[in-house]
Amino acid sequence: MKRMVAHSLASVVFCCAFMCQPGLGAGADPGKPVETSEERRSDVLGPHSLTLPAPIVKWDNAIPLGNGLTGGLLWGEKNKLKLSLDRGDLWDERTKIDFDPKQRTFATFMECYKNRDRETWDRVFLAANRSIKWTKIPGGRLEITLPENLQCESFHLDFEKATGKVTFSGGTHAEAFFPANAPVALLRLPKGAKFQLIRPKSINLLGYPEPQFSQSNNEVAYTQKSTESFNYAVAAQWKQTGDHVLAIIAITNSNESDNPLALARHRIAEGFETGWESLYAAHIQWWKEFYNTSSVTIPLPRLQHHYNLVKYFYGAASRAHAKPMPLQGVWTADQDALPPWRGDYHNDLNTQMTYVAWQAAGLVDPGMAYVNYYWDALPQFRRYAKEFFGVDGAMVPGVMTLGGQVMGGWLQYCFQPTAGFASSRRCRTPGRAPSSRTCAPRAVSRSAPSGPAAQRRRSRLRPSAMPH
Repeated sequence: MKRMVAHSLASVVFCCAFMCQPGLGAGADPGKPVETSEERRSDVLGPHSLTLPAPIVKWDNAIPLGNGLTGGLLWGEKNKLKLSLDRGDLWDERTKIDFDPKQRTFATFMECYKNRDRETWDRVFLAANRSIKWTKIPGGRLEITLPENLQCESFHLDFEKATGKVTFSGGTHAEAFFPANAPVALLRLPKGAKFQLIRPKSINLLGYPEPQFSQSNNEVAYTQKSTESFNYAVAAQWKQTGDHVLAIIAITNSNESDNPLALARHRIAEGFETGWESLYAAHIQWWKEFYNTSSVTIPLPRLQHHYNLVKYFYGAASRAHAKPMPLQGVWTADQDALPPWRGDYHNDLNTQMTYVAWQAAGLVDPGMAYVNYYWDALPQFRRYAKEFFGVDGAMVPGVMTLGGQVMGGWLQYCFQPTAGFASSRRCRTPGRAPSSRTCAPRAVSRSAPSGPAAQRRRSRLRPSAMPH
């Protein structure tokens, strides 16, 4: 399960797992033991669960929890727990360039290639990318110190209940879940828990002003101004309830309120008023309906476990009301560095493969995050087609920010038109009111295969074929 959070989001991992793991390929003996790395040999892989022995000392081996909007990675060692926090729409999209943006076109690209003009190539395409600070912003980390006699023994993830559980010496437990229907996270901890909120060191690389921290007997919080028009807040409060401490966390930003910290506190207060039991009951019901939509049975237990894990990722990391999963989903790397590949949207393969199965599986809520997002971004894609390629229609960049801005890097890879959209029909998006905008009947890969079979596969992508 090494790096399961970082690399298992795309459903392509299912195929990779089948092809690459010893003992699981064609003609393999199902009864033959599967080779496992020394680091992971004590993991317990249940059909709908994962149990990892303590300690967990790196974020990418953590227990992933989420509700589509926000996510957390639960890990730790000895008497200290860590919850790495993330929210899908925390992005820095500042633009500062030292060239005429009208130069950044496909025509300039081809002229540079034809004339071997490396100076213009570097200045307009490469250097510009290095100077732009576009990136996903990590949310922070809540660190919880427990009494010395409570030592972490194991971390458990229940896929069906979307709940994390930590077992300590002596049989004491801590539990955590991100409510399916509320924009907060809840932890139930043993008495004596102490809290500290850590701002990621990597944020210093972005040149932001110092955050505003606040701390009291039952709260830790910080507000971070990032750009001229964007700031966000992370807050946690706790109360002792019986033999436990109940902690509630919220992440908010200025797209929701002019005062993100006040909004975070309001959501936390609502969480305390509703209570663990009521929020958990609604949460369990949502996940029960999610799993009742469809099921797949696989004769090989290891593959069955992995299929169930990836299906859990769909529910935890993608919802119709939130943004779709980028490279790390709602689990941005917690490693004192900016996210790998800046946490971007790789549209050439990653996003497409991540969402390739939602229709067949009937996972409408997670899948509509993808449909709604790209539908709403059509105006941006139309501008890109006109300004960069000089054509009408809409083009989806190979690599882009949350706002649809083209991110550089490997030029032939990042600026390529991953998909083209064109139609004159009017239609409505499932789950949305009828739109006056032009409907995009299909997304066609630039190198799309032809033939009847390929046409049948493409037809399944048409919004008009989705349930209205």
